[in-house]
Amino acid sequence: MPGTQLFATLGTAFESPTTTELVNRPDGRGGFNPELEPQYLYGIELGGRRRGSMVQADLTLFYQWVRGRIIPFQLEGDGRTFYRNAGRTRQYGIELWLQARLTPTLHIRLAYTGARYRFEETELRDKRLPGLPEQHLALTLQYRRGPLWLETTGTAVGPCYADDANTVRVDGYVTLDVTLGLARSLLPGFDLQPFVSVQNVLDQRYVGSVVVNAGGGRYFEPAAGRSVRFGLNLSTP
Repeated sequence: MPGTQLFATLGTAFESPTTTELVNRPDGRGGFNPELEPQYLYGIELGGRRRGSMVQADLTLFYQWVRGRIIPFQLEGDGRTFYRNAGRTRQYGIELWLQARLTPTLHIRLAYTGARYRFEETELRDKRLPGLPEQHLALTLQYRRGPLWLETTGTAVGPCYADDANTVRVDGYVTLDVTLGLARSLLPGFDLQPFVSVQNVLDQRYVGSVVVNAGGGRYFEPAAGRSVRFGLNLSTP
């Protein structure tokens, strides 16, 4: 049934260091790192959701504190990744998800996150947490006509920083993906739906992932350029 719901949640979370995070010690000694402690999260969320025949949507406002956040880093001349606790950090923002049927043949999906991630303590106070873009938007349009469907997805990601001190900036980027598929059963008793997809149609050059606090300036890992893939979705009625 169509309807609207409002919600509020208050919660905590506990995350202990993994074996991988514990085993590497910056001092080079063996055994687990005794200085690495768990991180604790405390947060509140307020929001609402709408479920209808034409439109479905979720909207959430959140505010979270993290005590002892685990941050990766590397040493000069050493390619290994170590971990430390960064004191207290805070993060707050908005998340939006929307799915709507604009016409019988045209559907839209939208997902957006806008947030601020900040250190709260030590000399890094008010610096942005590294490796976390504060803006992320994905917009998908899907058009269906008979057995064929065409889907385009645009993704926009804001800039971020690669180090705690915010001296190394990573530019944001926009990408476009296009997929063409056939929505018709090709085998009796099975729905076999082929598709072809072109990723990064505009052949954008951008940083796909960031090595946070990397040693020797090796922060950036490039993303793939334009690529084409073919696939089949197989299911039973």
